[in-house]
Amino acid sequence: MASGEWHCEKRFKNESFRNEDENVLETGCLSIIVLGASGDLAKKKTFPALFNLYGKGFLQSDEVHIFGYARTKISDDELRDRIRG
Repeated sequence: MASGEWHCEKRFKNESFRNEDENVLETGCLSIIVLGASGDLAKKKTFPALFNLYGKGFLQSDEVHIFGYARTKISDDELRDRIRG
């Protein structure tokens, strides 16, 4: 397995359903929840770190969903404008 690759193995509670020679790859998606999404820390650290992971190929756009939660009432477009740059 090359560096930076992920390998997931699906495991069953009842081993009688599984052959010892058979590995089943697990597929799915990742949800990331950013608490305080409208704040300074999210703007300066969290979102740039997530973008860096995306740029390096660790976060695939079709497999990752990022949700932001904030006490400030802002729209999606306003949040995007705040973190863009």
